[in-house]
Amino acid sequence: APTVQDSVDAQYTSDVVNELSRVIADKLERHPINAERRKQGMTPANIVLYRGAGGVLDVPSFAELHGMRGFVIAPTAIIGGLGMSIKLDRIAAPGATGDYHTDLQSKGRTALKHLDLHEEKTQKEESR
Repeated sequence: APTVQDSVDAQYTSDVVNELSRVIADKLERHPINAERRKQGMTPANIVLYRGAGGVLDVPSFAELHGMRGFVIAPTAIIGGLGMSIKLDRIAAPGATGDYHTDLQSKGRTALKHLDLHEEKTQKEESR
């Protein structure tokens, strides 16, 4: 595939990803799990989705930009990673799934709990 950027590094990365994709597709085609899926009339797995590949950007933290601390309730790695990249604490909420089955009540309770904890921590730091 052509690269978005016209550079040797971009072309190398594109070539590596394309070759890896070809090898994975070939292995998946012959994998026993896919043979079983075909027997059951199911669609075989035929690709690995590369998503969110890249490096961490050097950006100011949320606190540096806004003068406040914060956290992110993120059941998925991509959202958690985005929050962590700006130095937000990643908090887990029971029942949070990242899809329409997520437990919104749990996320709300978790947010309130951690807002209280952050407030207590801030008050202790200011009293020093």
